[in-house]
Amino acid sequence: MEVDSQDRVLVSAYYYSYLLDIGPYSSTKPEFQADSFVATLSNDLATVECARFVTGPGEDIVWNMELDFGDNAWLMVDNVLNTGASVFGSKIVDDPDVWSVVASVGNNPSPYVNDPQPPPATDISLGSDVTICHGEKVKLSPGQRCNAQYLWSTGSTNSTIEVTQAGTYWVDVTWQGNTVHDEVEVFNPAPIVFTLGNDQLICPGNSVAWNLPVFDGATYLWSDGSTSTTKTVSTTGTYSVKVSNICQTVSDTAKVTVKLPPVVDLGNDLQLCVGKEASLNYAAGPGETIQWSDGSTATALAITSPGTYKITVSNGCTIVTDEVGVTLSPLPVVDLGEDQKLCDGKEVRLSYAAKTGETVQWSDGSTSSTLTIEQAGTYGITVTNHCGAAQDEVLVTIKDAGEFLIPNVITPNGDNKNDYFQLPDHVQDGSLTVYNRWGERIFTTSSYENNWPQASLSTGVYFYTLRSKCIPDQKGMIQLIH
Repeated sequence: MEVDSQDRVLVSAYYYSYLLDIGPYSSTKPEFQADSFVATLSNDLATVECARFVTGPGEDIVWNMELDFGDNAWLMVDNVLNTGASVFGSKIVDDPDVWSVVASVGNNPSPYVNDPQPPPATDISLGSDVTICHGEKVKLSPGQRCNAQYLWSTGSTNSTIEVTQAGTYWVDVTWQGNTVHDEVEVFNPAPIVFTLGNDQLICPGNSVAWNLPVFDGATYLWSDGSTSTTKTVSTTGTYSVKVSNICQTVSDTAKVTVKLPPVVDLGNDLQLCVGKEASLNYAAGPGETIQWSDGSTATALAITSPGTYKITVSNGCTIVTDEVGVTLSPLPVVDLGEDQKLCDGKEVRLSYAAKTGETVQWSDGSTSSTLTIEQAGTYGITVTNHCGAAQDEVLVTIKDAGEFLIPNVITPNGDNKNDYFQLPDHVQDGSLTVYNRWGERIFTTSSYENNWPQASLSTGVYFYTLRSKCIPDQKGMIQLIH
């Protein structure tokens, strides 16, 4: 029973009256007088206090006994000469582990005065089987009787023994002429020792299997709620198990990672600028090896010439490849042509056909492929690609047509005077076609530069058509004289 300091607890007491001819002690024994008693105080596990004492009515005798909390304590007093007495016990706890028992003897008869026999020994018991943990010990006790004899399986004759090993233990207790045998099993589970091992990387389709040792009386609980001693997994995750018995709980955790195929992407094909260098890069993951098409294994590959470049990546499970094509890309080439002349009231258009990857910006900030000009000035273009930028510009001036005269006679005789069909400046760069008198076309140009005739022609009449931006279309006759 659990008791606290200063608690008073009634201890069960037995009083037995024995006749002179059957009592355990003879009245002829000189050491006993009237009202002589044998008292026994015991519990289930602790030591026994046996005392013989002589007392008169109203006198008390006190003795101490060490008990543990929860023990079943009892007090028995045997009256030797059957003079009649009442016996009861009480307890005051002066210390949590010490009982002070007071036995008082008086003249009142006991309610058990007619019971002719001492209490039987059938309550001798080692109790239920017991489990002790590593390094622990347990005290075995069958219950104590004053003047009892004990014989244990270990050979001990003490009333109690302490054991630290597993096994079957028995005891024979002889008391009041009776021998009682009892035995108990003591279990000592082996320490729980196991490991899930290191974290593991596995290939897709493979698995990790754990087969834990079997420990007597142990339970197994995995992180997924399963309770087997074995576990097989094939997916990425963190796995743990808890193994428990009455003595201890041991846990372990391991991480399993399924190696996914490498993700390899060198990007789009590259345009390599002339005289420049490019680089292909791949950041290898844990456990990955790489090899470029030139046999190198660095994480970067320098590119200085056009071609096809390939990388092979392996993670021990899967091999993945990728490749890119590299072409040379020059700076933009821009040519807006010659300077332009703008006819009064007309417009000029500059144009540039941008190539793939090129951007265009005109001097007025516009970005279309053409620029319409209505005023004289300098007009430029900037064309940019990934390699750099190129520029060009033209000067646009105003042509004043005004009045003009187209000659109708030329004398191509080599004297450098009137040798050619000479047009005014603002009429030049138009288209000119010349026919003979039979209507045969003998000369044509889209941009006339005052250079006809270019071959020896016979004297005669020739006909022309002239188209120029700044004047109406003209038709006429030319007299050629040598």
